[in-house]
Amino acid sequence: MAYDLSSAADYAALAPGVSWWYDWSDKPHGATVSELRDRYGMDFIPMLWNQSFNDAQITQMLQANPQIRYLLALNEPNLNGQATRLPEQAADLWPRIEKIAKDTGVQIVGPQITWGNLAGYADPVVWMDAFYAAYRAAHAGRDPQIDHLGFHWYDYGLAAQLDRLAKYGKSFWVTEMANWHTGDGSAAIDSVDKQMAQMTDMVALCESRADVFRYAWFTGRWDDEARRHTSLLGADGELTALGRHYLSLPASQPAALACSDTISGNHGHVLDMAAADLDSAVDKVYDIRGTAGHTHSVMLTVANLRLLRAGSAVTVTSSSEPGHSHEVRASCS
Repeated sequence: MAYDLSSAADYAALAPGVSWWYDWSDKPHGATVSELRDRYGMDFIPMLWNQSFNDAQITQMLQANPQIRYLLALNEPNLNGQATRLPEQAADLWPRIEKIAKDTGVQIVGPQITWGNLAGYADPVVWMDAFYAAYRAAHAGRDPQIDHLGFHWYDYGLAAQLDRLAKYGKSFWVTEMANWHTGDGSAAIDSVDKQMAQMTDMVALCESRADVFRYAWFTGRWDDEARRHTSLLGADGELTALGRHYLSLPASQPAALACSDTISGNHGHVLDMAAADLDSAVDKVYDIRGTAGHTHSVMLTVANLRLLRAGSAVTVTSSSEPGHSHEVRASCS
């Protein structure tokens, strides 16, 4: 969900049906990332809201929290009052974000695009096309690293909006969604019951589309609740009727990961790696003896493990006893 959680009671109320949240910043409130995950089973996803971040501090934070596998970036760049950036300004910024991803193994989720009001770039497709063009022009035709594309939507027609953005070939994180349609007679979302029906439809759509990786309802509490009917939380630690409905909706469970390996010049060696190892906070060393008459060791660093968790393959070199070594390629899916 999209909300700045801080209360232990709120965390506990949402935990049975919310697997992740973000608060538009690079750190959660109420406890550390690992404490909150251990206590409530919810993943915090940090965001680089605009260009004003300390690269070294963000890198250090991600390296200290290897369970964080994704990094949200650039909130609504084509909307004045948000992380407003012209496409060429965003293209200039992007290598900083890519460097953080390279150094930590996280996947980049962004920009968080929407329909905005930036002159000439209200249409998210127009902004994205110009962003790609500016980045390619500055990087010898190379595309920017975008592992997932973020999108915000507050009306009917979410499917059509995602279809328009499918041209970029990215899976989606719908990082803000609700229906705030006004006017237009009975189509106006002017009651909790109507919002509940929209929530049901939007969640079902996200769950049914293979190109939607994650989604988040907006929001926990809203100061215009009488008009928007969007809050999941009422009093501290208490779910609203909408919140109870959100937690009741069916959600798919991520498939269990299975890891495999390919070893060059192999004569019986095996890398036996458990999927649980991918969440390790320390480097892991494996004995790949298998049925061979000798052993080699292989080290996978925390950064390697994070890449494997995110679906990327990793190649490392084994130790060289007795007199030779092997290239070991691991992948998990």
